[in-house]
Amino acid sequence: MKRDPKKAQAKLDAIAEFEHTFGLDRILSLDAAATKEWASFVGAREKHVMDAGIAAAAKTHGLIIVTRNLNDFADFRVPCLGPFRDPPLLVEYDNKPAKSK
Repeated sequence: MKRDPKKAQAKLDAIAEFEHTFGLDRILSLDAAATKEWASFVGAREKHVMDAGIAAAAKTHGLIIVTRNLNDFADFRVPCLGPFRDPPLLVEYDNKPAKSK
């Protein structure tokens, strides 16, 4: 793998700016519980690995995902809000396991 110190520094600078702009109290960390949930989501569905990470963090923190594309999160059974729908659509799930297809 080719190393690019300038590109690496640019990414670190972007992260620092993001943290400064939004504040560390508004950024979710990927803790052990979220990592385990992410692994279970990825194991069940290889597609959309990054969406699985977002769903895992939301689930372990008891949050609702706000997204334009509700379909990307349907398999994870995490509450989602589609604010761009008319009217906005809130999708919630009970705690029962999803039926197998």
